[in-house]
Amino acid sequence: FPKLGNLRAVVHRPLEGSPKSCTIRRDGDQWFVSIVCEIELPDPTPRFEPIVALDRGITHLIADSDGNLVENPKPLETALKRLAKAQRVVSRRKKGSTNRSKAVSRVTGLHRKIRRQRDHVLHTLSAAYAKSHGTVVVERLQTANMLRNRPLARRIADAGWSRLVELLRY
Repeated sequence: FPKLGNLRAVVHRPLEGSPKSCTIRRDGDQWFVSIVCEIELPDPTPRFEPIVALDRGITHLIADSDGNLVENPKPLETALKRLAKAQRVVSRRKKGSTNRSKAVSRVTGLHRKIRRQRDHVLHTLSAAYAKSHGTVVVERLQTANMLRNRPLARRIADAGWSRLVELLRY
């Protein structure tokens, strides 16, 4: 793909099948295009064995019934000092100035990095459990209610419990 000034177009992989829809999304200072294509796939054969149960936690992100413990990488906790410093810089800048918009862009970039680190861990975990087990049972927690608990709310949100269940479902 050609370079357009300081813009660069990158295709993740070639399109397969017939394109059905296109979504353009902006994430901070980055743009993403998602093209949905229709392809024919055979129906998967359901399998139910082996069964694994997952227990969500804060110190260990997951403890499963096989005895495995997955450490919680805590991406937000590790970036809190940098995030606080970047937010202080924003608060010192004059509203409407170019330097303030640059500082806001830095804060946005830090939040994006934290989100992507969390999503990477959760994607790899959910894919590993989906591929190696036929049935995955996750403890039922009222995560939204637990987020009201002030001392634990940030740690629970940093672990991404609801996102993990969402990824396991799909």
